[in-house]
Amino acid sequence: MNRRRAAILPMLVCLLCALGLAPAATEPASAHETKQADAPAESPRDLLARAESAFEKARSILDADPADTKAAAAALDESIAASRAMLGLGIENASIHRNIGTAYMLRGDVGRAIAAFRRAERIDPTDPRIRDSLAAARARVRTAVTPGTRSRVEDALLFWRGRIPRGVLLTVGLAGWAVGWLGAMLRLFTRRGAGAAFAGAAVATLTLGSLLVEHTIVTMNPAAVIVQDNTIGYRGPSESVYTPTFEEPIHTGVEAVILETRDGWARLRLRSGAETWVPADSIEKI
Repeated sequence: MNRRRAAILPMLVCLLCALGLAPAATEPASAHETKQADAPAESPRDLLARAESAFEKARSILDADPADTKAAAAALDESIAASRAMLGLGIENASIHRNIGTAYMLRGDVGRAIAAFRRAERIDPTDPRIRDSLAAARARVRTAVTPGTRSRVEDALLFWRGRIPRGVLLTVGLAGWAVGWLGAMLRLFTRRGAGAAFAGAAVATLTLGSLLVEHTIVTMNPAAVIVQDNTIGYRGPSESVYTPTFEEPIHTGVEAVILETRDGWARLRLRSGAETWVPADSIEKI
């Protein structure tokens, strides 16, 4: 029996070494890996505190010396980085995007500020602070774009955004759907309830249809913002082959819809309805 154990033991050790489980086969951790393992990741609360502290530091610097933009920019960058780290943890919150947009506004980056405010608006379009911040950022865009027919129609279809929360529309729509079915059942068995069925169906169609239209417009039209100033739009995806689309360059903050991307270029449709090609790195997707 002892001989069998003595024969099996080396086999087990060899097997464990082959699988990398034996202590002798374990590679020592590098100093960098040990440092990463020992360093605890920042919690969302710590990241929020760091973002707010850096933002207040930037405001204090600008209040004390408006010309000290370099120090203020460094603090704002730290605030933005901490806020983005929270987003990286899967925390999708309208306030985080709004704070990022506000930091970009203080930094003078109107394009990225609008992109951040648009993301915040997509999450909570009823927040008046987000609407006001977005309006203030749009007022600083130096390229005027007159909305075309398509944009005006979309704005009309989404008139309720910013006024009625999505949850209210969904609740009213489901209630109307239930009333409509109840009225239909009453009509079927008692020949009464036609009015309730019609009213419920109308309410459900209007409310749930509005949510469906919003979802379709948002998902079928991926939005973007020009974030590089003096971007030149071309009639095709090449600056050496195609001529510029407009006489003047496009300034940062102009909003558009991405129609397609190709070889480092993006074809955009501006709110005016005009289409142009710009370098893909000159835009930021929303």
